[in-house]
Amino acid sequence: KKDIREPAKGILTYEQMIANHDKFARVETELFDQGLINDQYKFKKDHNQVTEFAAVYQVLLKKNYFNKFYFPGNKKITDLHIRKFLNHRYSANIDREFRNFKVQKHLDEYINTKPWLSLILPSWFAGIFTSLYQFKIPSIL
Repeated sequence: KKDIREPAKGILTYEQMIANHDKFARVETELFDQGLINDQYKFKKDHNQVTEFAAVYQVLLKKNYFNKFYFPGNKKITDLHIRKFLNHRYSANIDREFRNFKVQKHLDEYINTKPWLSLILPSWFAGIFTSLYQFKIPSIL
């Protein structure tokens, strides 16, 4: 739930980038469980994992795991900021593959081959079940 590498020039911080720290931490646990990152948060780069990791980047982007703006300056966070942040965080280089999935059809086709990716809940959605459980609404749970 924080930066894990030394700050790098041109890379936004965890605090600036991540919209919900708890939900992002859950995704990172899943990345570890799926064998994409090791216990040092480094991308493993095993066979065919570059494409899978690029799909993860796009899924996180599309499901609003990142802030829209960063401070100071109230500047817009772009896909480039996100890619640089994730590449730095996981010691990866997923640039070309990330761009390949900008076409939603390509991403959807790939996700069909990796069902766990479709199970990543939108950042805002995961909190709904926590709230419902907290208020003990059994008919929905």
